[in-house]
Amino acid sequence: MIERRILGDRFEYHDRIRAFIASVQESGDAAQLLEGLDELLVKVVRVSGYQLVMLEDTSHKFTVLQEYPEHAAPYVPVIGPDSPLLNYFRISGAEQLAANLPSDSQRQEERAARKCLEESGAEFCFPFMVSTEPFGLLFVKERTENRLYTATDIHLLAMLARNLSLALNQIRLKNQILQAQESELLGKCPAAWRMT
Repeated sequence: MIERRILGDRFEYHDRIRAFIASVQESGDAAQLLEGLDELLVKVVRVSGYQLVMLEDTSHKFTVLQEYPEHAAPYVPVIGPDSPLLNYFRISGAEQLAANLPSDSQRQEERAARKCLEESGAEFCFPFMVSTEPFGLLFVKERTENRLYTATDIHLLAMLARNLSLALNQIRLKNQILQAQESELLGKCPAAWRMT
């Protein structure tokens, strides 16, 4: 109890992250999830900046879906299918990549991914995965007011990305099914109906 009073702010914000993670599992609204993510990162975790880069279903390209501050230059201008970051997460199955944490790994994939992350200016990158394939990346910059990320912070952010991955992928699949059904219905409509 005394520890909670001394570290109250830290415990409260960890509790708020956990509460958001629990709410993610029940939500089916992508806009609401993304709005909640923005509020959580900016007002609770107090990141100085972030970008959420997602794979667009129609163009099959990665684009910036959401960011803070708005209209910032993309952290990684072009994320192609052979991006070192995507390859690293595909091969390693890691839940995050840190720009500044020491690593004794000599694997080429990790070195290339770290270089890419360094160039982005972000401190961490968390993948959004479907099986072994990333469909999104969350880049997180340093926290405001010279606050450092703790091991618990990093663990909670990785858990957040994992749960958002599941929820957003379910929403993507539902949307793909609806689009396929609409296309099928349009294909079955008489030509006269489609000429309106």
